[in-house]
Amino acid sequence: MARKDVKGVKKVSVKEIPAVEKPFNKSTTTTTTTTTSSKISWYEELSKSIDTALIQYKKDLASSRRLRLIDTFLAFLMISGIVQFAFCILGGSNPFNTFLSGFGACVGQFVLTVALRVQSFDKNPEIAFGEYIFASLLLHFVLVHFMNQLA
Repeated sequence: MARKDVKGVKKVSVKEIPAVEKPFNKSTTTTTTTTTSSKISWYEELSKSIDTALIQYKKDLASSRRLRLIDTFLAFLMISGIVQFAFCILGGSNPFNTFLSGFGACVGQFVLTVALRVQSFDKNPEIAFGEYIFASLLLHFVLVHFMNQLA
């Protein structure tokens, strides 16, 4: 049976450990069956949410002249940045600082304009516009100094 060692530790032989049988568990068996109905419902749910967002966006555009103006300026900034990047790839970037300043101005102004768009419908849009003007001036001041064109 069990014998005691000199230090008082009880040694147990393998024969003394009772065997424990595991009951069959249904959660251990996994089946991977995918149905097309879940994919269709996921696609339909995504389609409905996109349609709802577009309908709400069109309503907002129809009701707010400020939103149309901001979104048009965002589109202009995006197109301007794409044109600058394409020119850098195709035409070369001889004064690389100039490219970085121009592209940074587009990206920075885009980010600031998105922040203005988010804040323009809060309680105090005048403060949001003031912050936008200050941040835009600071951004362009830094970029002009980066270009080394300020005399």
